[in-house]
Amino acid sequence: MACSVSIGNLLNGQTVDLPFEVNGTITVLPNAPAANLIAACKQIDDNTLQDIAGNCNPAPVTAGPSTFAFELSAADCPLPNTYYMLSIYCWDDQSTQVTLASVTFQTSGGPTPPPGPPLPPVPPGKI
Repeated sequence: MACSVSIGNLLNGQTVDLPFEVNGTITVLPNAPAANLIAACKQIDDNTLQDIAGNCNPAPVTAGPSTFAFELSAADCPLPNTYYMLSIYCWDDQSTQVTLASVTFQTSGGPTPPPGPPLPPVPPGKI
């Protein structure tokens, strides 16, 4: 493996409110001369892989670190109070192996409902 990946702000078991911005770092290791990152993807549970290379700054191509940031939304994690697993996959051109980082997190109970209408006043002597 000529690269490494770390998820920066999402910890195992953490409860998050959606939307939630995930960030982290992909590093093409300096001991892998001429290594290039060829793909970076995210996956929630066993859903399809989604390219995140466009969310990296600078574009993760050659040796050195590149940060990424993307938003998890209710479209990614539709059920409140549910555990999900986020996996970040990276492939480089020097190895046949994938580099992987995963974290399991829980979605919060969902948005707070709006307050209801005020209660009518109680007539004197009715309390």
